Amino acid sequence: MLCDAFQTDLLAARDLRQTQIDGALAVGRPWVGSLCLALPGEEKTPPGALDLFAWGRHLLEVAMPGFEPLQEQIDPLGSWLLVSAKTDALSAKRIGIALENRHPAARLFDFDIYLPRSGPLSRASLGMDERPCLLCRRAARNCIRLKRHHPEEVVRAAHALIACFRNSSPGRLSD
Repeated sequence: MLCDAFQTDLLAARDLRQTQIDGALAVGRPWVGSLCLALPGEEKTPPGALDLFAWGRHLLEVAMPGFEPLQEQIDPLGSWLLVSAKTDALSAKRIGIALENRHPAARLFDFDIYLPRSGPLSRASLGMDERPCLLCRRAARNCIRLKRHHPEEVVRAAHALIACFRNSSPGRLSD
């Protein structure tokens, strides 16, 4: 169970990220993207997580014309990148989903596109299924909400994916 102080830090970090997203959209950008690692548990930067995040950032930079990092930080939620680019929002979302499917550990990436008036662009808007659970392949959102799995099981699965990355070619290239 998360202690109150840690939960407060997580909520404050989430609020700050949202403020930065809102600020980036307020200056007239057609969209902004947010890349983070969706890591369960209290440890948001376990060994290998920073390398995995750097690899994902690099792949986005290569894939997106006019890639422009707007904010990059490590906060209580972990690594986070706010980005814009010269591509349209739907293409950017497709690039992000392709990134999430690039390597088993890339399932830990969460790349969201935010639009000025309508909020986040969903996978459903592209006719795609929701993100799968790390353990059972059902919709992750439902598994979290229904508490289908013991939290430590999910943490172990995420850490195993990071270890898989560290032992693979992309992971060794990021050293």
